[in-house]
Amino acid sequence: MKLLTVFEQGDVVLMITFSLLVLMSLATRYLILLRGIQTLRTRRANRLAENAVWAASNWQEAEQAIARSSAPIAQLTREGLEALRHHQRHAEHSLGKTCPLNEFLTRAIRQSPAQETARQETGMTLLASVGSTAPFIGLFGTVWGIYHALTSIGLSGQVNIATVARLAKP
Repeated sequence: MKLLTVFEQGDVVLMITFSLLVLMSLATRYLILLRGIQTLRTRRANRLAENAVWAASNWQEAEQAIARSSAPIAQLTREGLEALRHHQRHAEHSLGKTCPLNEFLTRAIRQSPAQETARQETGMTLLASVGSTAPFIGLFGTVWGIYHALTSIGLSGQVNIATVARLAKP
């Protein structure tokens, strides 16, 4: 089957429908490939950052080891260390006394995964939209083609299987 037949024999609606489906397919494949590469990079960066933190002999070394890392786990570690410093600076104040360290760290650290998850989910709206609309757009194209085939059969005046077969061939 030649794909160019759509543009040679089809009308404007059929060409737009076909082009839209091709664009949706290309965008989906691009996004899937991009997300796959980003996921592999993120996993690798997380593994390296985690190894650097556990290989450090103290928190200062750990912080220096992950200072330039863009890994999500490195960001989480940096935010945890900053929250620890913040709590230690304000531990003597009235609010610092009422909030235990573990609760303060838990609240401070919970914000980072939500932000990282939102960043990692970029493009999911496009995939969901394409996945939910593509079948209906394809069905529209099929119905449009059948409509024109039946119109051609009706205009030819001959309704038999040979006419249908001739019109169905590209």
